[in-house]
Amino acid sequence: MPVSVVNFAPEYDWNQILIEFNQFFDQAYELDKKPFRVKKKILSEMYDRFRKEKKANNSPLVFATAVLSKKGRTKLVSDRLKELLLPASNGALTSEFRTRAKMELTMVHFQLELHKRDYGVYPFLLSELIPKYISEIPKDRFSENKNFHYWSNGKKFMLYSVGEDGINNQGKSYSEGYDDLVIKSWKN
Repeated sequence: MPVSVVNFAPEYDWNQILIEFNQFFDQAYELDKKPFRVKKKILSEMYDRFRKEKKANNSPLVFATAVLSKKGRTKLVSDRLKELLLPASNGALTSEFRTRAKMELTMVHFQLELHKRDYGVYPFLLSELIPKYISEIPKDRFSENKNFHYWSNGKKFMLYSVGEDGINNQGKSYSEGYDDLVIKSWKN
């Protein structure tokens, strides 16, 4: 009598997994057009919604039922991948905003130095850089499209972003226990 072999190798619908992943990335891409605080809030809501779904589907019966069907296994794999990706997305978002803000601050800093080279002093207002040095002053990504903060007495300047917490800490940086992103023309 022949012995039948049961195939326990799980089958997944990778196409469906990729479709769900693409939907997640489409949502993340749409976030790119929104201010930092809105992005963080939406990502947090996505994560909370995902955790609630996971908790609702976390009973042994639901899990056993899911494992028995290709559709259920596909959903389990898709959910695990999203579970791994969502928390990392928040950190990546913050890192991206910090990097972009630092680049923009550095670009403005270069223009300030050009102004000083040409006139012997730093401008008293960032708007003095327009249009000769820069077409427009970039907005602070962390402050809902407000301007970077700038102070100058002509001989020295301080230029800064409010940083991730969105609080104007008067140009106090990480080294001082705050998170403003700061460029100064002098050393402490």
